[in-house]
Amino acid sequence: MAVDRLMEGMLDAGGMFREVAATQVLLCTAHPRIRFVEFTADEEKEDGADWLWWWVDRDGTSYELLVQAKILKVHSKRWSIDFTYKTRGDDRTQLSKLIKAANRFHVPAAYVLYCGDSQYRSTLRCDRTHDDIPCKERDWVGVSTVSALVAETAVGLDSRNSGVMAFHDAVPLEDIASPDRLDEPIVPLARGLDEGLARFLRQPQRGSRRVAKELLRPVQRIRNGQFAGAAVMERAAPVTGALFESVPNDCALLRAVPRAHAPRAAGGGSRLRTRRLGRPESSGMAH
Repeated sequence: MAVDRLMEGMLDAGGMFREVAATQVLLCTAHPRIRFVEFTADEEKEDGADWLWWWVDRDGTSYELLVQAKILKVHSKRWSIDFTYKTRGDDRTQLSKLIKAANRFHVPAAYVLYCGDSQYRSTLRCDRTHDDIPCKERDWVGVSTVSALVAETAVGLDSRNSGVMAFHDAVPLEDIASPDRLDEPIVPLARGLDEGLARFLRQPQRGSRRVAKELLRPVQRIRNGQFAGAAVMERAAPVTGALFESVPNDCALLRAVPRAHAPRAAGGGSRLRTRRLGRPESSGMAH
């Protein structure tokens, strides 16, 4: 609600809201449910991330997330999110750097999307619905989150329309932030995984665990679509090399089961230091 007020106020004044300002309002309002470290300009340039977040439950369970903030923008009635942004002099996209950093740090990567209100999105065209509500008319999607893997798939399928595709699959913050609301099990994705992760996916969860599950749902839908055609591909012709060469690396996303540990700075070679978080060194969160 605080971010919505900022976005609506800036638009009413004839201006435009910005990612950093919106995220600052979000984080200072949501603290201590969300704790964070802000990346320096050099760290963002190298790792493709603005922030490292921890969603913290009342019992101390936390869920770590590598975050890049983006705005859903319109240019000549074409809606887009700049997932393929590149820093001058660097051939790597911000998206590719974000996913690589997530795998290196062993934390999942996600985008927080600032999408304005229904009036702001009035010219957005999407023929998909959510419980019979047209995609663009949802009231609670001004701040939403989506896995970087979903964004990567959208860019690969249709770069020009990847912003609208990701917006549809993004999960409204309001839907996942309630510590009391239960999610639904993800049974198909649990098959074939280690028992601890499979048990987590099969059980309804709240709080930070719910954040993890809801970010996984769009990934599950993508995986189901990709693997559904696998048998046809295999029968059509002998395959050399990996059958699923285009499938993104899920390892960071699937390792990040929330655990009951205090938040810490990112591990795995991160240049972020715990003292920047303003908290004593802790035992760390398992991945």
